[in-house]
Amino acid sequence: MWRFLPAVVIFYLSLFTNSELLLHANVDTFIVFLSAVPIFVAIGETLYLHQPWPAIRTWISLATIFGGSVLYVTTDYQFTLMAYSWALAYLASMSIDFVYIKHVVITIGLNTWGLVLYNNLEALLLFPLGLLIMGELNKIKHEISLNASPTAASDPYIFAVSKCL
Repeated sequence: MWRFLPAVVIFYLSLFTNSELLLHANVDTFIVFLSAVPIFVAIGETLYLHQPWPAIRTWISLATIFGGSVLYVTTDYQFTLMAYSWALAYLASMSIDFVYIKHVVITIGLNTWGLVLYNNLEALLLFPLGLLIMGELNKIKHEISLNASPTAASDPYIFAVSKCL
């Protein structure tokens, strides 16, 4: 489990940059940067995992995706530096996540079941820490206080959740 822990931390980083990107940019920008991830994963697998370079037809496909991404960025009328900073952080974290997961699977010898089990179990164990670091508990408390009404205050479920927070 300890050898898989960095993969889970990178997974959380990917989720965080994903949510920040979606807060600051539109879904189209998110999709464009998500579609560019395989380009960097192919390069990372070759350089760090010593995998063979993809075939020329694969590079043509990846270059087409990259060209479309560049075209989108140059014509994006909602371009903001904040949104594209998060987009680049998302692109980097997802690429590192995929390459590192493959490294872990190869070196530890995990099968698909083990990969899913370790990723989900460790992510579940780190979830409360993630809530604290990202300030989500305060947001939940704030939302509950905003939505509290005379009928909601008498609801036992809302009362129990607000007491836990």
